[in-house]
Amino acid sequence: MRKWERILSLSICLFFVLGGLDVEAQTGSIKGEIELASANQPVRRTPSMARYGRSSSSSESNQTKKIPVVIWVEQKGFQYDKKSEPQVLDQVDQSFQPSLIVIRQNDVVRVLNSDPLYHNVFSLSKVKSFDVGRRPKGEYLDVKFDKYGTVDVFCDIHSSMTAVIKVLPKETVQWVQLEESGVFEIPSLADGTYQFHAYAPGYQTFDSELVIKNGSTVQLTKIELQR
Repeated sequence: MRKWERILSLSICLFFVLGGLDVEAQTGSIKGEIELASANQPVRRTPSMARYGRSSSSSESNQTKKIPVVIWVEQKGFQYDKKSEPQVLDQVDQSFQPSLIVIRQNDVVRVLNSDPLYHNVFSLSKVKSFDVGRRPKGEYLDVKFDKYGTVDVFCDIHSSMTAVIKVLPKETVQWVQLEESGVFEIPSLADGTYQFHAYAPGYQTFDSELVIKNGSTVQLTKIELQR
């Protein structure tokens, strides 16, 4: 190979290497902090429909139980095309674990019973209505969620059991889940316009439009979720 050809080849290699580094450097992020309003007040949740005439209030105190928070961003035209493994909504010690499951639209949740007694998990949500029936220990049923929104889940046998399945739209680029209110970061976002959302069970969803330019970091002021 002649000298000028070697120089040209090396220049092309450096162009792609440096170009790749530049692309990586141009990704931006969103940072902020979430706070739940009136933390000393009980959170009111949807009652469990009392299908058999049984009253079942599920109000809980923030002082005794952490309330998880999910933050996500959507982008018009984005499509997540990878197959996701089912997330497990387990039943342990007569409670749902976890109490909040976050999935994308068209994902599957595996409703599993790990208790040595029967459970009957159901939802009458408009987003997804289902009933897994009476299931003994070790049995499960896979449920697919083809619409996005909030699904309140209950047990027909144990009225104190409640959980939430948050189904995010197909256009969701990323999400992060916090155990409770606090600081968060959504990293590695390409330049563009995003729809930003924050949600906690029992609270109103916060919505905003954000723009990332030249790999910038968007630093949000503290967000307070309202009831």
